[in-house]
Amino acid sequence: MKELVEQQSRFTASLRETWRLLGGATCFAAHLFDQFCRPDPDVRFDFQQAAAGSPAAQYLLGCRYLTGEGVPHDEAQARVWLAKSAAQGNVDAVAVIGRLTSK
Repeated sequence: MKELVEQQSRFTASLRETWRLLGGATCFAAHLFDQFCRPDPDVRFDFQQAAAGSPAAQYLLGCRYLTGEGVPHDEAQARVWLAKSAAQGNVDAVAVIGRLTSK
């Protein structure tokens, strides 16, 4: 979790620098700033619960990474969280990993 928080912190700093350089004038920069510098409370909750070991939250976080919903799209991170959930018996996570593997 610490690594994930540090990664998000570096990404946030990068977006803030982009925002500063662009003068906050573009819609795209504003969208990125809102999406990643002010994460959705649900995403924060999922991170906390997943890090605490909840298989349901690990599954949801894995799905978020697959779809890019509230977090950057990252299939490698999705696989990490889905594997943690599957290891605890979450059959939905097992199914998603199976579909990813058969691609």
